[in-house]
Amino acid sequence: MKEMKSGVCITILHLFFLIAVFLYSFEAHAQADIVAADTVYLPESLTPQLSENQKIIYRAQPAKVFIADPNPPRFTEYFPPPAWISAESFKGNTAAFRISYVGSGDQDLWGATCQAFPAEAKGAFTTAANIWAKLLHSRTPITIRACWGDLGADSSTLGYSGGGSYIRDFPGAPRAKTWYASSLANALHGEDMIPSEYDMHITFNSDLPGVYHWNYRPDGNVDSDEFDFLTVALHEICHGLGFMGSMNGGSTWGIDGYPLIYDVFTRDTYGTRLIDYDGSYPYTLPETLTAGQVFFHGSHAMAANGGKRVELFTPDTWMPGSSYSHLSMNFNGTSDKLMVYMLSLGNAIHSPGPITLGLLKDVGWPGSAVGPPNPPPERPNPPLSYLLLLLGEDS
Repeated sequence: MKEMKSGVCITILHLFFLIAVFLYSFEAHAQADIVAADTVYLPESLTPQLSENQKIIYRAQPAKVFIADPNPPRFTEYFPPPAWISAESFKGNTAAFRISYVGSGDQDLWGATCQAFPAEAKGAFTTAANIWAKLLHSRTPITIRACWGDLGADSSTLGYSGGGSYIRDFPGAPRAKTWYASSLANALHGEDMIPSEYDMHITFNSDLPGVYHWNYRPDGNVDSDEFDFLTVALHEICHGLGFMGSMNGGSTWGIDGYPLIYDVFTRDTYGTRLIDYDGSYPYTLPETLTAGQVFFHGSHAMAANGGKRVELFTPDTWMPGSSYSHLSMNFNGTSDKLMVYMLSLGNAIHSPGPITLGLLKDVGWPGSAVGPPNPPPERPNPPLSYLLLLLGEDS
């Protein structure tokens, strides 16, 4: 009998060991796997136009993409909108959004053909805009041109945002000789300085790869074969609010000799600002941007990160549309995962997260208070380790 009990114990320990090895391997694979570049639809950069006074550069924001995660999720997560913005006692700042939908057969700013925008998608897009409107303050409406785009079969791109303008040295600018996204510049100035231009152009993939579908429900109940549209809309709006930098993987930065406000806060692992790089440093800018050691050093973002600098996504191969303008994958699975570069099936992230809100406050957004930390995510499905134990017991 003792030998039998001993054998059972060894078997159970062996099972737990195998589960641990499997989960470790799965997690390592998920962290290491990078989406194949040939599956990502990324439109070509536009040719910016400088104004006569050289203080506005039109349609200069390069497209930033949100990509479908190729790895099966270990579990699904739901981060609801911040509870504190729904509380009766909350007297939050407000902003307004105006969304224009591109008609069927017309094209987005980069030439992608648009289709009729589904009514359910419009409803989810409005919900995303309303969440942001409660977190920001702007007397000037933020304008968006939205396209339901044909990005080609099997594209892993869920959506992209860009095409907005930058403005510098305007009345109300917190920092001279620095470019601000037009949505932010208008909010700081108090009126729309370029009413003929949209603040951002956002295109969503009308034909998701494989057998996957869009989920338009706002309740966080996303099926395992669905990508959450509201999450993608929140993500792409955030880029248009100024969550992007000018680094392009090469040795240059900025536009017309001036940095974006986002660039002002980025530093390497030694604390050197990237916009201060010159030939005297031991590493070149391209080497730093592909070393996985670039951080955002804004005080509000760092405070939301427990006082630590905020790591950005800089993989060892430069990824246009993704590198430098997203949070590190170390934030995947946390309340700040909205602004990592890819989204898993079955996941719904309906809150920007305290770090992202802190970052927006650092670049100058009025009203982007950090607020209390988000609660732990709701997990509609049990973790994979629990599923494996059930299988073991059944067998």
